[in-house]
Amino acid sequence: MDLRAALKATFGHDDFRPYQEAIIESVMEGRDTLGVLPTGAGKSLCYQFPAMLLPRPTLVVSPLIALMKDQLDGLPPEVYPQATLINSSVDGEELSRRLGGIEAGQYKLIYAAPERLRQQGFLRLLQRVGLSLLVVDEAHCVSVWGHDFRPDYLFIRKALDALNEAGHAPNVLALTATATPEMQLEIGAQLGRSLTAINAPMFRPNLRLEVLRCQNADDKMRRLVEVLRETPGAAIVYASSRDRCERLARFLNERGLPAAHYHAGLDPDTRRETQERFMLGKTRVIVATIAFGMGVDKANVRLVAHFSVSESLEAYTQEAGRAGRDGKPARCVLLYAPSDKTSLSRWLRQGDIKLATVRDVYRALQAALGKGEGTISPGQLVAQAFGQNGEPDADAGSQLRVAISLLERCGLVARQPDAGRDLNIAMLRAPKEARTDLEAILEARTRHAETRLNEIVGYVEGGQCRHATIARHFGQDMPDCGDACDVCLGLVQVQSAPAAASARPAMPTAEEVPDLGRAILQTIQSLPFP
Repeated sequence: MDLRAALKATFGHDDFRPYQEAIIESVMEGRDTLGVLPTGAGKSLCYQFPAMLLPRPTLVVSPLIALMKDQLDGLPPEVYPQATLINSSVDGEELSRRLGGIEAGQYKLIYAAPERLRQQGFLRLLQRVGLSLLVVDEAHCVSVWGHDFRPDYLFIRKALDALNEAGHAPNVLALTATATPEMQLEIGAQLGRSLTAINAPMFRPNLRLEVLRCQNADDKMRRLVEVLRETPGAAIVYASSRDRCERLARFLNERGLPAAHYHAGLDPDTRRETQERFMLGKTRVIVATIAFGMGVDKANVRLVAHFSVSESLEAYTQEAGRAGRDGKPARCVLLYAPSDKTSLSRWLRQGDIKLATVRDVYRALQAALGKGEGTISPGQLVAQAFGQNGEPDADAGSQLRVAISLLERCGLVARQPDAGRDLNIAMLRAPKEARTDLEAILEARTRHAETRLNEIVGYVEGGQCRHATIARHFGQDMPDCGDACDVCLGLVQVQSAPAAASARPAMPTAEEVPDLGRAILQTIQSLPFP
């Protein structure tokens, strides 16, 4: 088959981007494949194009509703009618119509969230229809040690087994921008497939990687303003907390830099409107937690600034990679103060799941199901497990899913296909070693988190080429970039001595500050927050 001619006829492209053709050829030859392509390298075409050529439908498992919608909306007019998405945003009548269309062979490309595979009706539909290809988008979500682990991704293997039993075993294509060699092996193991890995170079020469050393949070805020003023164009600023996002956005607006904040605590309409204004260029700067990221396909982001250090080098690479997707020069700036390592360590300890949390979830399941099995709504389970000390926090749902996944790994429960939105769980007879196994898993998680912390701190504090450091982390060798990072450009700052940093400036004279009232007002206005 002439793939280039088919590409031109179907998608209107004259040629493939680097590594796209190798991945597509692997898929078309029937090999289970893992494609590791940096952000902006065109991962979506690696499954959209084969889907049009394969005899049976292609199912794309994607983690975010917004990501699915953007992918669907971006399809060429000739392809769009042959694609659909199945998720919670689709109402009952329309959902029935789309499911009927799948049964009738109307669609060649189907997008669905991993949770949908747990629903028995949907899985049985796929068993009847059969799939040529199952695509695991953002495949790093499969890794239990990854920065963006999603427990529902672990069910993909069971779905593959079910499809195999029905006589329609699809090939697998896993895609991600960030996977270390160890993580690549784990992705294959979790999916139960031996994957042919095709790795594109991590180096993106249009991104200038920089670390700006600051004295404290106030200094970071001043430097952030400087960076935004000297870097025209759209910018994403990442911060670790919702409160910090809101205060930073207010701080920037007060200094004439139009900014909006974005985090998971906003209502869906506000999040949607905020993202849309940024995508359309009506808001220049968006200050966000990592809730803003996956699924954001804005090609002309000229700056990604990290006010807070990412939790791992993989996460930083993923987040910083959202700059310069159009191939034009862009900056990736990480603001770092001496206290950040301690703050990040504390934040990781607070965010990691505790033995007490897993125990509370198990007791809530016992109270609801006894020693048998049955269905329970996630909301009810969150209220029972996390509501003893008041209103559960926003992360309770994520903690619940991870806790159930850990209980399943230790043989304490078995999660069956869901009943609609309700969880279907069977309580198992507790193995003697269950507590020991659970403690060992949690201890391993803690050690792994510490390793990830040391890796990102090593990147920040190291004096070697930043691009080469990232490449080595992902198992690739490259020479120093030469002119695409602050180290190679000779711009790395030498930290000020503590005494100099804490020295007070001399008091100005009356001649130097003729208008004392104006000086006081300007000082108040320059403070970081009201």
